[in-house]
Amino acid sequence: MHFKKPLIFIIAIAALTACKKTDNKQNTTATPPVVTPPVVTPPVVTPTGTDIYVAGTITTTKSVTVAAYWKNGVVHLLADSTLYSFTNAIAVKDTDVYIVGMVDNVATYWKNGVPNHLPNCTEANAITISGQDIYIGGMNYDVSLYHPAYWKNGTPVIFTDQSCNYISGIAVSGTDVYLSGNVGLAGGFQTATYWKNKVPVSVASNLPGSPVPYYPRNVAIGVAGTDVYITGNIQNKAGDQVMATYWKNGASIPLMTDQNLSSEANSITINGSDVYATGYYDYFAIYWKNGIANKITDGTQQFTATALTINNNNIYIAGTKGYSDTYAVYWKNNTLTQLSSKISTGVGIAVVQH
Repeated sequence: MHFKKPLIFIIAIAALTACKKTDNKQNTTATPPVVTPPVVTPPVVTPTGTDIYVAGTITTTKSVTVAAYWKNGVVHLLADSTLYSFTNAIAVKDTDVYIVGMVDNVATYWKNGVPNHLPNCTEANAITISGQDIYIGGMNYDVSLYHPAYWKNGTPVIFTDQSCNYISGIAVSGTDVYLSGNVGLAGGFQTATYWKNKVPVSVASNLPGSPVPYYPRNVAIGVAGTDVYITGNIQNKAGDQVMATYWKNGASIPLMTDQNLSSEANSITINGSDVYATGYYDYFAIYWKNGIANKITDGTQQFTATALTINNNNIYIAGTKGYSDTYAVYWKNNTLTQLSSKISTGVGIAVVQH
């Protein structure tokens, strides 16, 4: 009996100590560390390879012509398929694609497929890029006259003191802006003309008595330094055929001298010291390099070449296959690619190497 009290006392202390440990454990709350998630920057995806763009039209099953372009063979419609529309030219800078044309008789340019309207623009027919600036060539209609005009980054420059029948080309060299086209003359005749900074230069006409009668058609322009090149066509001596021609600083340079078969030049491109033109001769699609003809088809079917560009020493040409029913095509170094099995056209080409 004498030893029971200390034993109870020791047990009580142990129990009290155990209770305190339990209470301390229950009252202790651990604060988790604050974890800041890392900032993840998505990788910049840089396009690689070569992108080939061809501007033109494609005809729907209801016979409506629709503005379109192809990127690497894939078609992109630019307008409502119920409205008549078409494209005239294309230019590409980096990943931005610029195309000019018409939608339901409204002059339009597209940037990456989005349509825009230019102020005071009746027709938008040509486009070029110089540095960071976008130039569009076309016309402004005022009361009864068409005036030559161009738009620099959307701002119009209208030649209100001059008139034209049609503007079909534009080029920029340094600070100089060139337009090309046709001007009407008395009696319904026309003259091939280019403008340098709004100053007109007449090159050839179809007036009676002209030494080499001009055949009015598309007048394309290219500039290299102070040299100005424009394409056109002249009539043969019998007056029943046309012959592809270009003019350098106003001097006529025949591209095809065959008087018996038709040939036409549609575009001109300057690459360094080389001058390229595209068109057709009889059934052949053709391009000329420094006046030397290069047939790119075999003549068994009708083809025409409409535009040319050079990228990384490769020659790319847009065009059409067929005569009444045509199909958009392009060539890379004379190798043909048909872009559509539907009735279509190819009128312009641009190539970007990434």
